[in-house]
Amino acid sequence: MPQWSCGSGAFPSTSFVCDGDVWTVVGCSMLSFGTIVSFNAYLEGVKRIGAVSGSILSSIEPISAAFFGWALLGNQFKWVGILGMAMIIATVIIIALEKTRSIILMINSL
Repeated sequence: MPQWSCGSGAFPSTSFVCDGDVWTVVGCSMLSFGTIVSFNAYLEGVKRIGAVSGSILSSIEPISAAFFGWALLGNQFKWVGILGMAMIIATVIIIALEKTRSIILMINSL
Protein backbone atom coordinates (compact mmCIF):
# COMPACT_ATOMS: atom_id res chain seq x y z
CA MET A 1 0.00 0.00 0.00
CA PRO A 2 1.43 3.45 -0.88
CA GLN A 3 2.52 5.77 1.92
CA TRP A 4 2.36 9.56 1.83
CA SER A 5 4.02 12.01 4.15
CA CYS A 6 1.48 14.41 5.58
CA GLY A 7 4.14 17.07 6.19
CA SER A 8 4.51 19.27 9.21
CA GLY A 9 1.36 21.31 8.54
CA ALA A 10 0.47 24.31 10.67
CA PHE A 11 1.37 22.54 13.89
CA PRO A 12 4.70 20.68 14.24
CA SER A 13 3.06 17.79 16.11
CA THR A 14 1.01 16.80 13.04
CA SER A 15 3.99 15.25 11.23
CA PHE A 16 3.14 11.58 10.64
CA VAL A 17 2.88 9.03 7.87
CA CYS A 18 -0.53 7.79 6.79
CA ASP A 19 -1.95 5.65 4.03
CA GLY A 20 -4.51 6.47 1.35
CA ASP A 21 -7.48 5.15 3.35
CA VAL A 22 -7.02 7.86 5.97
CA TRP A 23 -7.05 10.55 3.28
CA THR A 24 -10.27 9.08 1.87
CA VAL A 25 -11.93 9.41 5.27
CA VAL A 26 -10.54 12.93 5.75
CA GLY A 27 -11.71 13.98 2.28
CA CYS A 28 -15.21 12.58 2.77
CA SER A 29 -15.47 14.25 6.18
CA MET A 30 -14.42 17.59 4.71
CA LEU A 31 -16.95 17.17 1.92
CA SER A 32 -19.74 16.30 4.33
CA PHE A 33 -19.15 18.88 7.02
CA GLY A 34 -17.38 21.60 5.10
CA THR A 35 -19.76 21.72 2.15
CA ILE A 36 -23.03 19.89 2.56
CA VAL A 37 -23.75 20.68 6.21
CA SER A 38 -22.61 24.30 6.01
CA PHE A 39 -24.58 24.98 2.81
CA ASN A 40 -27.73 23.47 4.28
CA ALA A 41 -27.24 25.57 7.42
CA TYR A 42 -26.89 28.67 5.21
CA LEU A 43 -30.10 27.83 3.33
CA GLU A 44 -31.98 27.27 6.59
CA GLY A 45 -30.72 30.61 7.89
CA VAL A 46 -31.81 32.39 4.71
CA LYS A 47 -35.23 30.79 5.03
CA ARG A 48 -35.54 32.06 8.61
CA ILE A 49 -34.15 35.62 8.29
CA GLY A 50 -34.66 36.37 4.59
CA ALA A 51 -32.44 36.60 1.55
CA VAL A 52 -31.27 40.20 2.04
CA SER A 53 -30.25 39.75 5.67
CA GLY A 54 -28.64 36.40 4.85
CA SER A 55 -26.59 37.97 2.07
CA ILE A 56 -25.49 40.83 4.30
CA LEU A 57 -24.41 38.43 7.05
CA SER A 58 -22.61 36.13 4.61
CA SER A 59 -20.45 39.04 3.48
CA ILE A 60 -18.86 39.02 6.95
CA GLU A 61 -17.57 35.46 6.36
CA PRO A 62 -14.14 36.47 4.96
CA ILE A 63 -13.52 38.63 8.03
CA SER A 64 -14.36 35.81 10.42
CA ALA A 65 -12.15 33.44 8.41
CA ALA A 66 -9.26 35.92 8.68
CA PHE A 67 -9.70 36.24 12.43
CA PHE A 68 -9.89 32.46 12.90
CA GLY A 69 -6.72 32.14 10.82
CA TRP A 70 -5.05 34.70 13.04
CA ALA A 71 -6.27 33.13 16.30
CA LEU A 72 -5.74 29.47 15.43
CA LEU A 73 -2.92 29.44 12.88
CA GLY A 74 -0.97 32.59 13.64
CA ASN A 75 -1.60 34.27 10.28
CA GLN A 76 -0.50 37.89 10.12
CA PHE A 77 -2.60 40.81 8.88
CA LYS A 78 -1.19 43.18 6.28
CA TRP A 79 -2.49 46.68 5.68
CA VAL A 80 -4.23 45.60 2.46
CA GLY A 81 -6.17 42.92 4.35
CA ILE A 82 -7.14 45.35 7.10
CA LEU A 83 -8.26 47.86 4.47
CA GLY A 84 -10.37 45.16 2.81
CA MET A 85 -11.96 44.26 6.14
CA ALA A 86 -12.78 47.90 6.80
CA MET A 87 -14.37 48.21 3.35
CA ILE A 88 -16.50 45.09 3.93
CA ILE A 89 -17.66 46.36 7.32
CA ALA A 90 -18.43 49.81 5.87
CA THR A 91 -20.45 48.23 3.06
CA VAL A 92 -22.48 46.13 5.51
CA ILE A 93 -23.18 49.21 7.63
CA ILE A 94 -24.24 51.25 4.59
CA ILE A 95 -26.58 48.51 3.39
CA ALA A 96 -28.07 48.05 6.87
CA LEU A 97 -28.61 51.80 7.28
CA GLU A 98 -30.22 52.05 3.84
CA LYS A 99 -32.55 49.17 4.67
CA THR A 100 -33.49 50.83 7.99
CA ARG A 101 -34.06 54.16 6.24
CA SER A 102 -36.35 52.61 3.63
CA ILE A 103 -38.38 50.89 6.37
CA ILE A 104 -38.75 54.18 8.25
CA LEU A 105 -39.86 55.97 5.06
CA MET A 106 -42.36 53.24 4.36
CA ILE A 107 -43.80 53.46 7.90
CA ASN A 108 -44.00 57.27 7.71
CA SER A 109 -45.89 57.13 4.43
CA LEU A 110 -48.68 55.08 6.04
